[in-house]
Amino acid sequence: MRTITTPQAAHILGMSFRTLDNWVRIGLVTCSQVAGGRGTRRAWTVDDVTRVAYLQVLHKNGISTQRLNAMAKSGTLGFVLDNQLEKEKVYGDKYVSNEFILVVGHKALVTTIWPKRQIIEKAFDTFEAGLLPEPLMYDDAPLGKVWVGSPEPT
Repeated sequence: MRTITTPQAAHILGMSFRTLDNWVRIGLVTCSQVAGGRGTRRAWTVDDVTRVAYLQVLHKNGISTQRLNAMAKSGTLGFVLDNQLEKEKVYGDKYVSNEFILVVGHKALVTTIWPKRQIIEKAFDTFEAGLLPEPLMYDDAPLGKVWVGSPEPT
């Protein structure tokens, strides 16, 4: 299993180490190998980094960190992401129904994980070649359609 360090993951994601570390500490994201204390390192897989990239897109599209954290703690977000990642790993871009809808509050986000996963895999390859990849750009793999309905009833 290929892994990278937290600073490398933060670089790929185009976010600061501090922000990524904070998201881990509050339980919003997890990685495959959790640091066991002072002097140990986290190890991030392609799936781990893909999950964070997806959360960044949701956050960029108006889903608050608090809402994302609540979804993560309830298991809803993990279930959706794990299910989607597994299907896309098996079928790749040939997966017929690779778009899915996530309804959060008054937003319905139609999205797919596959394009971001491909870009992240290439970034891992670049690190393995001893080079520094370009940070992930959101225009590289657009979220898809965002529908904003009427506000939630109060």
